[in-house]
Amino acid sequence: MLFALQPDRLRDEEITELEERLKSLILHQNINNNMPSKDCMSLNSPSLPSQGSSLSPQVTFLFQGQQFDNRMLTPDDHQKFAKLVSKKWKQVGRSLQKNCRALRDPVIDNLAHEYDREGLYEQAYQMLLRFIQSEGKKATIARLIAALEENGLTSLSEELLGLHSNEDDS
Repeated sequence: MLFALQPDRLRDEEITELEERLKSLILHQNINNNMPSKDCMSLNSPSLPSQGSSLSPQVTFLFQGQQFDNRMLTPDDHQKFAKLVSKKWKQVGRSLQKNCRALRDPVIDNLAHEYDREGLYEQAYQMLLRFIQSEGKKATIARLIAALEENGLTSLSEELLGLHSNEDDS
């Protein structure tokens, strides 16, 4: 079971770190040669961080006027998402793909085909699993909530954030 949780490719954060090291090498090489390079500027990095990712982790995020702690996705989040997202799992996956290389359109289509017999729950579960495996520590609740909101799935966002209470009695 532990083996199933191991990614079979580099995580996006590892790729980002490698890209930043390459940018740094190009920049240092150009400085040493006293030659400004357009190639360095085309790598779209206004400033190079000293270590790690250029994206600082978001500590909190705003949802419906309330502050929530940003955290990594939990197995409970994963299961709730798969259970409740229904047919819109592909749309959510496409929203997540904007910042996640592991969820490009062919991957989403392959997941739909590969897990067709198992149904929507398994398709949604596998899509979010790819996201979590690829993004590692950057697979946060804030990113998932943003993707859900983008696709009009506010009630699922509320469920994941624990805002749904059993007040249906009134």
